[in-house]
Amino acid sequence: MSIDLRYHALTSTDGLRYLSDDLEELGLGATKRRLDLAPLGRFTRLRRLGLEGHTKNIEVLSVLTYLEDLLLRSITLPNLSLLSPLRHLPRLTVKLGGTRDLGPIAEIGRIEYLEIWMVRGLSDLTPIAEM
Repeated sequence: MSIDLRYHALTSTDGLRYLSDDLEELGLGATKRRLDLAPLGRFTRLRRLGLEGHTKNIEVLSVLTYLEDLLLRSITLPNLSLLSPLRHLPRLTVKLGGTRDLGPIAEIGRIEYLEIWMVRGLSDLTPIAEM
């Protein structure tokens, strides 16, 4: 089962409670208000996740250990350490947003595909070479 929510009028993630716990794909696109990501924690079998601009309770990503494909778009993080528990993550895409430290990237899963596009504040790509 998968769902892609990309409605600017969406104001909360309350409706996610109606979805099955075994949801495998989810996309939360841009909205006028940042959505609370805490409810994502119950989707422990999530394989693909795309987030655009949502950071409230973003630390919930660390419990989604079955993720195989993660897209972070227009999200600013100080570093990627919250993704360290994602030991099986082969695909990571970071677009727009910003981060200054890719240091923890070597601790994230088994990344086979990495896309970093127009990330503000990033000047050192050495951690990628050390993967």
